[in-house]
Amino acid sequence: MKILIAWELGHGLGHITQLQPFIEGFISKGYDVHLVASELHNIRNFFDIDKIQFYQSPVSFRPPIIEKNKPTISWPDFCLSIYQEDSSLIGIVKSWESLFKLIKPDLVIFDQSPSCMIASLNHHFLKWIIGTPFSIPRADFLPFGAYPIVSDINKNTDKFLEKENLFLQKVNSLLEELKLHQINKLNSLFEQMDKTFLSIIPEFDVYGIRQEVDYLSFPPQPKIKNLFNFNWPDNFDNKIFFYLQPFPGCETFLAALEEIHLYAVIYSSSLKEEFQKKFKKHIFVDSAVDMNFVYQTAEVIIHLGGPNVGSKCILNGIPQIVFPSTVDHTLSTISLNKLGPVAIMKQNQSREYYIEKLKNIKPKIGLPIKKSSFNSSLLNGEAYLENVENLLNDFSIKKDI
Repeated sequence: MKILIAWELGHGLGHITQLQPFIEGFISKGYDVHLVASELHNIRNFFDIDKIQFYQSPVSFRPPIIEKNKPTISWPDFCLSIYQEDSSLIGIVKSWESLFKLIKPDLVIFDQSPSCMIASLNHHFLKWIIGTPFSIPRADFLPFGAYPIVSDINKNTDKFLEKENLFLQKVNSLLEELKLHQINKLNSLFEQMDKTFLSIIPEFDVYGIRQEVDYLSFPPQPKIKNLFNFNWPDNFDNKIFFYLQPFPGCETFLAALEEIHLYAVIYSSSLKEEFQKKFKKHIFVDSAVDMNFVYQTAEVIIHLGGPNVGSKCILNGIPQIVFPSTVDHTLSTISLNKLGPVAIMKQNQSREYYIEKLKNIKPKIGLPIKKSSFNSSLLNGEAYLENVENLLNDFSIKKDI
């Protein structure tokens, strides 16, 4: 039994976090696992590399086209920003076709892989999809794929329909060139799935609770080899952890933290030494840290809005400062703000903006707050692991029959 896991777009731990229990479960049952991943540079820290076949995901090396002050408004709009040229998209789809022929999968699991979904339309292997509301639109939410961050959606349907039709035309032009059946709606890409999984709890779905999907709950912290263990510095008055990917204005924010005598342990794998030297009062770490230790001891966690970090903060009653960096993170921040204490800050703001915000937050640091009323297993990953185990057991039984 061959399992192909397709992770085309996105980066960071979020994808590995939701895929790792599936991959380990399939391996434990003796299946032949093939991971086609967006990122491979840290893969050995998460998996036994002798037990999985690895491939680099087909990708377009052109950066997405995102117009300034025009945020991505829908899933079709997101796809159009990624697949700008027909020649690029057809090359990516043909690459997936080649991987299908090479691997001959019995089951394909899609994680933010639109081009792989297009390539799979003409195939009859089992198909599962996993993701968040950003990558899996709600079928009955119209216009299709619209992100509920845009005000007055119903009054601006024309721009949503324009994006939907443009991407549908692009997909059908490609299918016509490949001599394959065309589709009459973009939702056909999702309707081909045998199972649809969201790696969140129902209350976290910005589209509202859906009946047609399985909510796995939040995944656990990923198992990572060679974790860096740290202790909070004695000269820190507060235990602040910053899970940082550089964003516009982050230097200004770090300077504002220092100015009001708030210092952080900052984890980032992509900060240059010159950047770090500007902020000598913060502690920079470029190796993955034990996040369970952070969740147990931190008084504030600063991050970019990822649902996995956010859910663990809610579980442990840790106040969050969130800088949503993408539409995906903006959507999850909307849900986080409903479930726990979250201070949302804008990127690329002035020093005065950040200082004013931080001065309002500083007196509250370290004060006890009410922890989440949700069952802890839904947030700490226990329910996720149980759900995945049950899925794979059921899959094995049906395979043997």
